[in-house]
Amino acid sequence: MLKICSIRSLALAIFCATTTIADPRNITVTFHSDGGCDSDPTETIGSPDNSLYYIDPVNIDNTYGLNSAKIADCNSPTICVCTFYTERNGGGTAKQADLYGDNCASDWDYGFKSFACAF
Repeated sequence: MLKICSIRSLALAIFCATTTIADPRNITVTFHSDGGCDSDPTETIGSPDNSLYYIDPVNIDNTYGLNSAKIADCNSPTICVCTFYTERNGGGTAKQADLYGDNCASDWDYGFKSFACAF
């Protein structure tokens, strides 16, 4: 939720303290067994409800051979970028996918075990 207010009076201050406006930003990423984001997705993960424009590194279980990943859907007026990591907690080699550019991150060697997104 996003708060949009400027304080000009006590009444407005009380209104702002109790009112929020829904922020429609969200992102969905898909993971694929091939290296080119072409196979049917083996895993789909959406942004958590409490995220606001950024997902801290999310660990994923790479038992399916998650060798490529892309942004399947993103609702943001500015940026939709995810970084995928070959190790848990945002470690190892990093590959990036950009919804408005190169939207396929690939790592045949290790596959992906965590990712983080800005949107």
